Amino acid sequence: MTVTTPTPTVTGEPTWTSEPTATPTETTVPTGEIRGTVWEDINENGQMDLGEPPLSGARIILRDEMGNPLQETITGEDGFYSFPDLLPNTYIVQEVDPPGYFSTTVNSVLVELEAGELAIVNFGDKRLGGSSWGIIHLPAIIGAP
Repeated sequence: MTVTTPTPTVTGEPTWTSEPTATPTETTVPTGEIRGTVWEDINENGQMDLGEPPLSGARIILRDEMGNPLQETITGEDGFYSFPDLLPNTYIVQEVDPPGYFSTTVNSVLVELEAGELAIVNFGDKRLGGSSWGIIHLPAIIGAP
């Protein structure tokens, strides 16, 4: 039979045990953020240049490292998107071009996000039907006549 007393008994000396006492502690892991801009890459050089406007209507999908969708958003008039409050992990950021545009940058970027980190991932797109001087967008066959 076990008897418990409602008040602690002062013994003068601490009682040591071989097992540590579990004390719940809250651990806060600093979150990170992935954000960026989608812009109209007028000269198709894959770099955001002065005067190239932001692009609205691009769908941005955040995926886990296995490719499973976690979140998605659509860029606004400023071409901006953001995925805040992310735990440290490996993510894939994927852009889906707005209708009437093609990509001038890669559409999927692997991001290894650390605690408290801000990762910037930008995407460039070009309107279909614009002039493309010296750039081949279809696969080229080497050695073809």
